[in-house]
Amino acid sequence: MPITELIAPGFKQDEATREAYSSTVLPYLVKIVTGAPGNLSKHAGNILISNSTDVSLAFRPVLGLGWNSVADFQAFVSSQAFLDFRPLGLPLSAETTPVPPQLYDTDIEPKSVYGSALTEVFRIKIGEDEEKKANVKEAWENFVKSIGAVKTLSGVSVNVPEKTFVGMIGYKSEEARKNTYSIVELEVFKGKVGVLDSFVAAFNTL
Repeated sequence: MPITELIAPGFKQDEATREAYSSTVLPYLVKIVTGAPGNLSKHAGNILISNSTDVSLAFRPVLGLGWNSVADFQAFVSSQAFLDFRPLGLPLSAETTPVPPQLYDTDIEPKSVYGSALTEVFRIKIGEDEEKKANVKEAWENFVKSIGAVKTLSGVSVNVPEKTFVGMIGYKSEEARKNTYSIVELEVFKGKVGVLDSFVAAFNTL
């Protein structure tokens, strides 16, 4: 199964950080990822909604990549090109310890979902509880069936400290998102899976 990578780095909010990211950090990352063995796709964008709160005016960059395997990702982050890149991004972080990339073993490669106008991401912690994993997966599948024909993917983390289920939906527009599912359907899903973290982002293909 392909690997879906998700990075929401938590950068500082000042104008200098925004400028450094757009003019130096992101272009350099695109350069070194392009042609990297095993990379299937690369997208970058901004988080617009976080846990139902509008954050579109904040600086909330997010990156989404696809890999053939965990080994391909590990080879990339161990490469000299990536080691040279790290000092560019570290000064922009608002975190004492920069947020690491999250890797998920997903049912499909994420290109079609990240390539949509809007991408909604749901993350649910499942730990090592196989029963909870099965229940969350079933709830996700029923939720997806209830909302009709949309681009989706799902999977389980491979490097997050507490094992996490991820489900993503790609939409053609904000209007399409609003028309895809009702509040009732979403609440039914939430009621079955418990506490979840979600966000909506607008990605661009790099």
